[in-house]
Amino acid sequence: MDIQELHLVATRCIGECNVVVVEEETEETVRNWSDASNWPNEVVPQEGDDVEIPSGWNMTFDIAETPILNSLTINGYLFFSDDQD
Repeated sequence: MDIQELHLVATRCIGECNVVVVEEETEETVRNWSDASNWPNEVVPQEGDDVEIPSGWNMTFDIAETPILNSLTINGYLFFSDDQD
């Protein structure tokens, strides 16, 4: 099995940390990562891409082969499918 390194960088706030945070309501529908229509450019993210899950999105990572992304910013919700390893 190939082992990949995963680097996580978490940021609670950017700039002034004592500002009021306005949270966007999370959508009730669930977006599947594998469905191109769920992405702004209608293309499923590919290896080397910078990917953002915007605030308010409810995304399920439902693909078997994980592309090695340049970055992944999660401002909404990202869940992992129970149907994939």
